[in-house]
Amino acid sequence: MRPIRGSRITISITKAADAATVLSSAIAKFAAHDWHFDARRPWILRYPDGTPVQQLPEGNGVFRLDEYKEQVLKEYGRIILYITADGALLLVCILLPHLSIPCTVLW
Repeated sequence: MRPIRGSRITISITKAADAATVLSSAIAKFAAHDWHFDARRPWILRYPDGTPVQQLPEGNGVFRLDEYKEQVLKEYGRIILYITADGALLLVCILLPHLSIPCTVLW
């Protein structure tokens, strides 16, 4: 899978968001801003290494954004996740409502 250039969104979400909340927010925002996006496809939230987001990478805890941030030691604006379906790979950047750190991605 390769990222589709230009297919990046930034979602504004709470620190305590779980994987389902992040995924549904990303799908809703892509659907609102890209008329080619099909929200009915079976989208999967993935970590940068390609594994599905079900649990935290270190440990058996359920995914929560604030706990994931502590594990990867990045600012919220630098956290990048992906959603995938049928070979398409789209970028999801995280932004907290009270912060304005831009998402920066190097291709």
